[in-house]
Amino acid sequence: GYTFAGWATSSGGAVAYSDGQSVVNLASTQGATVPLYAKWTSVTSRQITVSAVSASVNADITIPIMIDNANGVLGFEVTLNYPASLANYVSVTAGSLTAGWSIVPNGGTDGRVVIAGAGTAALSGSGSLCVVRLHTAATAGNDTMSLNPVQLNDGGIPCQGSSGISFITTAQFLWGNVNGDTVTGTLDASDILKAVAGLTSAIITRNPPNPLAGDVDGNGVIGTIDASYILQKVAGII
Repeated sequence: GYTFAGWATSSGGAVAYSDGQSVVNLASTQGATVPLYAKWTSVTSRQITVSAVSASVNADITIPIMIDNANGVLGFEVTLNYPASLANYVSVTAGSLTAGWSIVPNGGTDGRVVIAGAGTAALSGSGSLCVVRLHTAATAGNDTMSLNPVQLNDGGIPCQGSSGISFITTAQFLWGNVNGDTVTGTLDASDILKAVAGLTSAIITRNPPNPLAGDVDGNGVIGTIDASYILQKVAGII
């Protein structure tokens, strides 16, 4: 963007009169027309960004909201838009630049968290304004997130938020995790025994690697020994 710098007396000249300045006798001849030329100064927008997310399902993740130039910032408002089907809001904490600031988050809407922050002293340098914590869903997927809208000093400092940032979650393979909750435990052993007894077929195939997650001993067959190994692992025996 641009800000108005003042008026020049020629198209290529420097600023001769500031905005709002009162002047008299611009010309030596009374009633003469004196052309003035508006001068504009280019303004570089501050960049507010997040990095791409690549995480496992069912996991806590942190997303720092970064700024490339925080000089003069006394307050900020940012909205992080993330895929609601892949994560849930948990919390927001202060960033590396904003220790001691008042920061108020609103994560009440799925897929969006609005954060407002302010302090008594202006920031300087670069770093994180705040850190958003999310918990990824049990289902893997691929989507994007963005920062929009964003404001610094109630719009007094031009800024721009990042968009189209990759957000990917993947299923984590665990031997024995037959129910897909990313934790190998007694419930998995129970599911295996139910399958052996013919009560259920809900043994989840995991890939990679193959064969089935329930085939803990790797003999190609899901059986009672696999359930035993899982229970031994939970008990700390193996």
